[in-house]
Amino acid sequence: VQQVREAANRTKCINNLKQQGIAVHNFHDSTQVLPPATGWAGGVPGGVHGNVYVHILPYTEQQNLLDLSRDIT
Repeated sequence: VQQVREAANRTKCINNLKQQGIAVHNFHDSTQVLPPATGWAGGVPGGVHGNVYVHILPYTEQQNLLDLSRDIT
């Protein structure tokens, strides 16, 4: 049973990493720059200050979290 759980967790983790990679590529395709490791995304309209994960939120179907971060700052 433990091996099945570990395999499921490993598959989930691999899938999450693939989705993040795809989001970074989509960010680059739409802005012609890679998302910054931290700071502002130069040339991105309505950008926010944050790390790479904040900047790829819209590309991971998490636009609502990005909007929430704009309301807080």
